Amino acid sequence: MMAAVQDQGIEKPKRGRLNRKKAGHALLLGLALALTTTLHPIVIFYLHNEGEFWFSLPSVAGPIGVLFAAVLGVGALLYCVLPGKKKISLRLIYTVAVTTGCLCFYIQGHWMASYLPVLTGDPIDWSLYTGWGWASLILWIGLPIVMLVWMLLRPRGIKKAAFVLLSMLIGTEMLTGCWTVLTTERAENRKYNAFFSTKGLYETSTAGNVVVLISDTFEGSYMNEVLERYPEYRELLSDFTYYDNMTGTSCFTYFSYAKLMTGVDFPLGNTSEQGIQWCFDHQTMLDRLRDNGWELSYYTTFSPTGSIAGKVTNYAEGELTPSAEGSWLLTERLLKSALYQGAP
Repeated sequence: MMAAVQDQGIEKPKRGRLNRKKAGHALLLGLALALTTTLHPIVIFYLHNEGEFWFSLPSVAGPIGVLFAAVLGVGALLYCVLPGKKKISLRLIYTVAVTTGCLCFYIQGHWMASYLPVLTGDPIDWSLYTGWGWASLILWIGLPIVMLVWMLLRPRGIKKAAFVLLSMLIGTEMLTGCWTVLTTERAENRKYNAFFSTKGLYETSTAGNVVVLISDTFEGSYMNEVLERYPEYRELLSDFTYYDNMTGTSCFTYFSYAKLMTGVDFPLGNTSEQGIQWCFDHQTMLDRLRDNGWELSYYTTFSPTGSIAGKVTNYAEGELTPSAEGSWLLTERLLKSALYQGAP
């Protein structure tokens, strides 16, 4: 009888309250995981390198949103399905692992990586950055050890601390993300106003004649070697004339196009754009070809300027938007680059 009276005095936790608490923890963990590994690094990476991209960030917002929602959902679902009745349960281990990984990833990508040099092709004295390598090593080894020892000694304490740290991390990422959006100087990207289409790229003349100019010495040398070893290939090249002396116009392929297309020597003491412009303004080769009945099409992948733009067939004004498949591919590459920046 006394036991029954005592049981009535104990307030049992309501199941609905526990479910709401569990759902809140799952949502918090999934949000931190998705924000740290997808949305935040991709946006920051894009804004810091906007001038290098030919596409706008809104054009890949769909795939990024789907990726963010998928990571959030999977992260939250794992927390819900893992057992959590023991003191050190799989759910607790998962929570501590996600918290530790998110903290390390954010610190590495947002703070440590920003002090490393930009890879421009110039030689880098990596001995000047040895300290940051040791700092990264300490972060990715030291913090997990601290969290592991903490979990073994105080499993209840680290569970509360983990969700506090995740809440602080989410707030910090939102603040740094908004600050980056507001303060980063938007790079002027000319490719938003011009693009290079493939319209007419594979069309031939009515006679089916195609002239292919190889302006790189490596391809020319390789072709010569192929024809020497396998002379029977010449018979397969029907209606084809190979000129093995069309190489060596310039040691840099970019500068050779102006010489190759116009027949005018590239002037010294000018920038690349000024020199290409000068070649086209003083050319006579293209005019002679037109006078002989040839229809000329000039395709390029670099931005034409001045009178060159009027001679480029695949140059058009407008904004280039990636296709649905292209948006997913671009998102994948953005994610890989962003994750690489935050990796140890």
